[in-house]
Formats: sequence, C-alpha cells, structure tokens
Amino acid sequence: MIFNLFILLAQGQNARKIHQGESYGKIAGLFDSYSENDERALVFVQMYIDKAKRERNYQKLIRGYEEAIYYNKTIATKLLYADSTILTAQQHKDYDQIARAYLGKGIIYFYNRRQYKPALDLYLIAYNHSNKSTDEYLKNKIVYHLGTVESYLGDYKEAASHFEKSAAYYEKSMLKNNHPNIILNNKLGYFNSLYRLSTC
Repeated sequence: MIFNLFILLAQGQNARKIHQGESYGKIAGLFDSYSENDERALVFVQMYIDKAKRERNYQKLIRGYEEAIYYNKTIATKLLYADSTILTAQQHKDYDQIARAYLGKGIIYFYNRRQYKPALDLYLIAYNHSNKSTDEYLKNKIVYHLGTVESYLGDYKEAASHFEKSAAYYEKSMLKNNHPNIILNNKLGYFNSLYRLSTC
C-alpha cells in the first residue's frame, strides 16, 4: 500500500514537470472535463495555480483558485481558496475581481453551508465593490443573489425589488446581438429572476 502511494506521488510530480511549460488553455483542458467536487482534477488545478504564481499572473491565479473551489469536496477547503481569491484580488485592487470573489464566498455559505446571514453579508460586500465596476452583468448577478438570500431570510419585499431589477437587466441584455453563450446566460438570468419574483 505504501509502495502504491509512493508510485502515485511520483506520477503526480512527473505530470507536473511534463506540463510545466504548457499553456493555461492546455492545462485547463486537463481538468475541465471533471465534475464539480471531483478531486481528481486538483492535481491539474494545482499545476495551473503554480504556473500563475511563477508568472505572477494574478488573473490566472484567481481563476486557479476559483477552479480549486469548484473541484474540492470539503467546504472548509473551498472557503480557504475563497479567501485566497479575495486576498489576491484586493492586492491588485481589481474591483471586478474583488466583487466576484466576495460573491463566490457568499455562494459557498449559501449553497454549501445553508448559512444565509453570512451569505447576505458577503453579497453586500460584493455589491458595494461592484458599484466601482462597469461590468453590468456582474452587478446584476450580485443583485440576483441578494434577492435569493433575502427571500430565504423572509424579506420578500426587498427580494422582489432585486428580482425586478435583475429581470429588467437580463430581458434587455438577451435581445442584444451577443455570443450564443452570453445570450443563454441572459435568458437563464431572466427566467430565474421571474421565477424567484413569483415566489415573493
């Protein structure tokens, strides 16, 4: 058994050396096919993170941390990577990334821990940072999540106002001539906002 463990560790180290010179896209291709919480992807995610650290590419480093959140099973580890994402974004004063990072941590509290008050607090921090952003999609994604957590906390009037705002944004955006994936995201945002609004 110890011998098998040694072999696995050696294979992981060899894989890291082999893929050190690969592009971010090629490394991402190694983990993209895994499902959420499938920790087999983490050896490749770590390669991505290591490359970003070596190259001091903070945007890729944040993406690596976000992938680590996605593929880790344990909530505590997801939260550690969420904190790393926030810290990295703050160090580089990237308000879009700071807002996304706080939103991401809030999502862990909401979906994984079912702790709605801490999720709301994190969403509000994300919302405040998004006020410095020009990314309207990000702003409205945060507004939608605010509405969701407020509806779970029983503040239906406040939740409804958020869903009305996000529905209006997504309805307008889905009519624009965008990439099919963006159009689909806007349609999903619109219909989800309407559905949530109907429950308030």
